[in-house]
Amino acid sequence: MEYNVRLNVFNAAVGFAVVLGISLVTSTIVVSRSVQNRTTELTKAGRTIDMRGSAKSRVRADLGVWTIGLREQGPSLQAAYDSVHAATQTTEAYLRDRGFPETEFQVGPIRTMPIKARNQSGVELNEVTGYALERWITVTSGDVNRVAQAANTVTQLLREGIQISSNAPEFTYTKLADLRVQILGEAAQDARVRAEAIVRQTGGRIGTVRDVRANPIQVTEPNSTDVSGGGRYDTSTIDKDVTAIVNVTFGIE
Repeated sequence: MEYNVRLNVFNAAVGFAVVLGISLVTSTIVVSRSVQNRTTELTKAGRTIDMRGSAKSRVRADLGVWTIGLREQGPSLQAAYDSVHAATQTTEAYLRDRGFPETEFQVGPIRTMPIKARNQSGVELNEVTGYALERWITVTSGDVNRVAQAANTVTQLLREGIQISSNAPEFTYTKLADLRVQILGEAAQDARVRAEAIVRQTGGRIGTVRDVRANPIQVTEPNSTDVSGGGRYDTSTIDKDVTAIVNVTFGIE
């Protein structure tokens, strides 16, 4: 009787050990597969490609701003004023002759500067010997060709005895904000096309976008390669190239 009890206990212990062993093996396999699957998922999640895309658009400026400086002087304040007033009238007539209505140019205020005597050493004295007056006329027009042509021929006023200084016209494209949205989208699409072409050769495919970094817009002279980290905006030419560059990180599946 005692032998049978011991045998039953032994058999029960063996059975329990077998069941426990099977359970441990099964658990190990399940955990191993789970770890393997998780590792595969993490590996896939970590596979990315960084790609730069670009897009360019040629635009034509639709606004020109040009400033003209007049400077006259005379032995008295009245004489200097008469001179600058005459120079202003001549310059206004020049602009009207070039097709600019009075609504497209603005005559600024007069700045008065006393001219003081100097001694033989060139040191300025308190004695006022005359006055210099200057003013600026600003032309703002959507006819950019007219602005460019007028600026190129304004030196003829020098032949009439007018002391004139002409700044280079500034030409801008006023619809840049709308174009920026469009061209950034085109640059992002270019980045995707490039990434797909590379990943396809490795047997993979492009997944979701992980990160997007847009660089400052570059507005340059036509065919220029000049760029700036903070963006460029060239105003010297009527025709311009607007370039957008976008860096995109894609997941790889």
